[in-house]
Amino acid sequence: MMRSMSITDRLLAFSLGALAVVLVAFSVSVYLLVADHAAQQVEDRAIATLDTLAAQCRWRPDGLEWTGESWDIAFGTDGEPTIWGVFDASGHCLQTSRDLTFPIATVGAGQGLESGMDEILWMDRPWVLHRRRIVHSEPAGKFRTGAARNRYAALTLVTAWPYHGVIEQKRNLLRFLGFVSFATWSIALAAGRWYCKRALSPLREMAESVRAIDADNLSYRLPKRLAADELQALTLAFEGLMDRLEEAFVRQTRFVSEASHQLRTPLAALLGQMEVALRRDRDAPEYRRTLEVARGSAQRLQKIVESLLFLARREGTGPIVERETLDLAAWLPDHLRQNWSDHARSGDLRIGVLTAPDEPVTIRTHSAMLGQALDNFLDNAMKYGDAGTPVEVRLRLERGQALIEVADQGQGMDEDALSHVFEPFYRSEDARRRGIEGLGLGLAIVARLANVIGAVTEVESRPHLGSTFRLKLDLTDSPKMANSEEIERISERQDTVAIEDGARSA
Repeated sequence: MMRSMSITDRLLAFSLGALAVVLVAFSVSVYLLVADHAAQQVEDRAIATLDTLAAQCRWRPDGLEWTGESWDIAFGTDGEPTIWGVFDASGHCLQTSRDLTFPIATVGAGQGLESGMDEILWMDRPWVLHRRRIVHSEPAGKFRTGAARNRYAALTLVTAWPYHGVIEQKRNLLRFLGFVSFATWSIALAAGRWYCKRALSPLREMAESVRAIDADNLSYRLPKRLAADELQALTLAFEGLMDRLEEAFVRQTRFVSEASHQLRTPLAALLGQMEVALRRDRDAPEYRRTLEVARGSAQRLQKIVESLLFLARREGTGPIVERETLDLAAWLPDHLRQNWSDHARSGDLRIGVLTAPDEPVTIRTHSAMLGQALDNFLDNAMKYGDAGTPVEVRLRLERGQALIEVADQGQGMDEDALSHVFEPFYRSEDARRRGIEGLGLGLAIVARLANVIGAVTEVESRPHLGSTFRLKLDLTDSPKMANSEEIERISERQDTVAIEDGARSA
């Protein structure tokens, strides 16, 4: 199985591949530019030679006159002599350069007398021949021409240049560019590997640190990085993950500890009743009383287990909740009448529906879960409010939302208690000190139910002034708000309308 490439290798492969493309493109460009320049130099020198030779041709009415015989024509170059020749219309060589490295007198005319350029091999070396033909403007039959009179109807000027120097220059340039490119690429390879390993070393350190983290050292955090780069962002993201993981682990540990404690009490009571009943024979009424007590403990245990199972269920793993259309203005009084009319403190309940008469307050929700959340709010209010003090249930509208509020006149809570009130098993110090029974699960269940049905939970409380718990639900339409007179009438009746009325305040 092929081993996957490391990040270092992948970065190097990309950067070195890009560098290789750049070096090849640069080398090819330089090579073509220099080669063209060298060839142009040869051509420019050949044209300059032909221009000089053409200056020795004189136009006469009776023909072209070659005056070069009386001139010492020589072209000085560095290392390479200039080879030239002059031919008449019949191909007869009139004059050549003094250099004999190239047989211009025999080879020059053999390539033709018309203007042009040829590349030939002589002695296994490349040469370039440039020709320029000069023709008299008058027809040749009008006058006598020939070498004796030094009059010609046409002259062909030829110059030959060795091309092997240019070829050798191009080869040397190609070798040089190849060497420089390879050396540059090799240096980039070594430097790039060193730099990539150095730049990515924090990743390896992070991986080693993460591998060392287990359940016993969840508080460990990666070292802080000063550079504001991607690795710092990764470090901060990992720290956030570890914070959430540690918090979840601590919450789970506390949850298990609290659950064990809550389960132990009803189990101990249940076992104690059974052990007492089994110590001696009893009559039927005594067994019945013992079983009634045991059943109460078992029911309390069942409630605890069901609450724990609901809270322990991970978000999104439960069954999909199908929501229904619900008119809160009609549903709220009916729910309270059906579920709380037999409660010992039903007379303390007050309900107010602060909406326009006969105007539905429509939402999309799950009625059973909404009812459970409302019942938990009411149970909490009954538990912490003194008997005889009113517990108000209000329905009002605010900014496209329906608000269900449960307000009591209990002892209230301070800021510290408010920040933990929806956590599982949380009970305030005041509740523990006053000996109020409870598991600390009711409000946590409300928070979970609200999340499932798409509601928002809020709480307001002041010490010794009571608390108000609130559920916010989005409306499916925009019902008409109650006017000020209707709200005033509702406020006047809230203190006297009991739950048994079941009527909507208006």
